[in-house]
Amino acid sequence: MEKDLIKIKGTLHGLVFNFNTDAVDFQEICQALGKKLSDSAQFFAQASYIIDQNSGLSSEQIQTIEEIFRLYGLTPGTMPEPRKAVSEAAEMDASLEQGTTQYLMKQSGDGVLIPYGIRSGKKIMVEGHAIVMGDINPGAHIIATGNILVMGTLRGIAHAGASGDSDTYIMAYRLAANQLRIADKAARAEDNDQSAGDYPEKAYLKNGIIVIDPYETPQTKRALVKAAR
Repeated sequence: MEKDLIKIKGTLHGLVFNFNTDAVDFQEICQALGKKLSDSAQFFAQASYIIDQNSGLSSEQIQTIEEIFRLYGLTPGTMPEPRKAVSEAAEMDASLEQGTTQYLMKQSGDGVLIPYGIRSGKKIMVEGHAIVMGDINPGAHIIATGNILVMGTLRGIAHAGASGDSDTYIMAYRLAANQLRIADKAARAEDNDQSAGDYPEKAYLKNGIIVIDPYETPQTKRALVKAAR
């Protein structure tokens, strides 16, 4: 029900919140918003928000919503003037060029596909699972409320389960991250990536500690056997 009451879209200028005021009374919307922000506090912290003008809120209701946002550390964003429509990929490219942080919200299913690597100094935050089709460079951040899959080398900082899900994992073709975080647990990698294997590895929580294991496929097993000889 919460998903129907509140819809969020990531843009260059902040997270656009649309509230379904026709479905329930305003108090329930406030409760749903507080729960969503509380459940994913690390994801939304320091984000910029924009209230969709089509939500049909009164000025008093907007003030109440803004107070909830302030309580959870969000700051007001500014809706830009209408412009020519661009593709989602082009907008994502522009956002990473113009700013350091991009918020991506799942539109369908549970995953968000990021069709390129993430450069140093950039940060991408994803609601849902994140699939990165490239490397994550040192100094880059990827944060997701779900799992993180990197189809390249992960050398930056990755945080899976940012909303507190300890069953999430981080997997990369080559895992040499500066720091890994899963839910509220963190681990630092070695000073260099020489210890990283040339095969996929998976980081997950085991007994409250982040462990890294090879992601076993027939090709991975052959690589491990070869390395052990």
